[in-house]
Amino acid sequence: MESARCPQCNYSTKFQPPIPDPSEATIRLAQTNEPPPSNMLRVFSTTYLDSCACLEDVSNQILQMETSLKALREEQTRLRGIAKTYKQILHPIRRLPPEILREIFQLVERADHRFVTLDGSVKRSFLRNTLSSSRFPWILGQVSHLWREVALSCMDLWSNIGFELPDTTFSQEALARMVAQLMLQIQRSGTQPLSIHMKSHHKLSACNPLLVTICAHSTRWENLYLRLAQDGPGALQLLGTMIKGNIPNLQRLRLVSNTEAGIPDNTVCDAFSIAPQLHRVIIFDSPGFSRYLRIGWNQMTHAYVNVPEVEELSSTLKRLHNVRYLSLMYQKRDIFDGPPVTLPHLRTLFIIIRPSKDHTVGVNTLLERLFTPNLHDLRLSIKGTKAGSFPQFLTRSVATLRNFSLKAEELTSRTVIQLLECVPGLESLLLWGACDEVLNGLAEMVYTGKPRVVPELQVLGLFGEKKFADPSLVALVGDRIAGGSQVNRLRKVELESTLGVSEETVVWLRDAVQVDVVGYRDAWTMPNV
Repeated sequence: MESARCPQCNYSTKFQPPIPDPSEATIRLAQTNEPPPSNMLRVFSTTYLDSCACLEDVSNQILQMETSLKALREEQTRLRGIAKTYKQILHPIRRLPPEILREIFQLVERADHRFVTLDGSVKRSFLRNTLSSSRFPWILGQVSHLWREVALSCMDLWSNIGFELPDTTFSQEALARMVAQLMLQIQRSGTQPLSIHMKSHHKLSACNPLLVTICAHSTRWENLYLRLAQDGPGALQLLGTMIKGNIPNLQRLRLVSNTEAGIPDNTVCDAFSIAPQLHRVIIFDSPGFSRYLRIGWNQMTHAYVNVPEVEELSSTLKRLHNVRYLSLMYQKRDIFDGPPVTLPHLRTLFIIIRPSKDHTVGVNTLLERLFTPNLHDLRLSIKGTKAGSFPQFLTRSVATLRNFSLKAEELTSRTVIQLLECVPGLESLLLWGACDEVLNGLAEMVYTGKPRVVPELQVLGLFGEKKFADPSLVALVGDRIAGGSQVNRLRKVELESTLGVSEETVVWLRDAVQVDVVGYRDAWTMPNV
């Protein structure tokens, strides 16, 4: 056996150990209390002294190695620091052209407070506080001179302003800093349209310097997001006196307004009544809004309404005569009474039904009185075991409906197929929680060789919990490709990545159709119109 040699001090063990291991007889003797034989006493003594000398030698070698190892580790730490310094200096981001940096900053700004709605567009949710030097976009100016110059040159980075109005107990010194930060951010936004995200957990005060400052620039408001936790109608009335209808560029209004205290009959909030560019509105958790909120309902093209009361729902729908995109959350069982409501321009309808029990009474009466002659895209999220009047509603829309998204995992597969039979002209179908029976129904052919259900289907999306086996999906795609026409046949399959469809199945599908494996997609996400 070759010796092991230390690369640092060149020390090596001998070919034969200088001190042999004890014999078996010696080991047995050590396990007793008997004295050593007289003829072995000299040998044992010599071996003991030699082993002690060798032990001391080895200990010295270890000490030298530990000293060398400590010095090497210290040098390693020093060299790592040097390498890190030069790596930072040579990092490619230091040499990025300003136009590339600007593009990166804008992407970060958009990603910082966005989500994708079910209509595929990127919209903004309520923005976090921007009046903090440790947050975006202020932090960009703390990296380098170049970053600061680029950040200051991007006025749109500063045009999204979010803050929470503090109460009267808030430190005046801290409030003054917030006001100064707000004024500086507005200044840096140049002439860009402003998106204002404002929250208040307390009653608004006309003397609040933050509110005074932001209202002084109401002519630049493009998007306004308000969350009012106390006395929503009173807060809106106060806001109206401060902006005086001076909002010529406002395009989107999102309102969450608490009205628990009740609303006097003569309450009128007309802060947004004269807004010629306002076409998108979101009303959420604001009971009674239809009685006090004055806006140009007839000019709304996109609307999201969470309506707890039947009368308010009826009143709101009648006013949205020109709406093209409507997202509606309805949770009541009350009967929707009154004359039919026709929305002649509606193209996309998203209905969320989340009742505590049976929804059929309230929803059925709503659907029976809702007419959408040009409906092209229906997104339906429903909890419950009954389809109610949805088959009749789908039948009325058969001439124009082409896209259907359905999350109704409590419906039986038979009911789902019956719903799909009502709209044979569908070109796109997105399903959540589809099972084998539903896929088998979609794969079924008639005697002519064409699919029996939605024969014109070109796009199929499967999301949510996987309740089907891969062979069912393979059979569906194979049968529809073989049975469909060259013009109208299945061309694309979207699969949520969490479904767990095997790689082998995906490879087979990609030989037949376009396959997109997408991330998590929640049909219950509140669209931000």
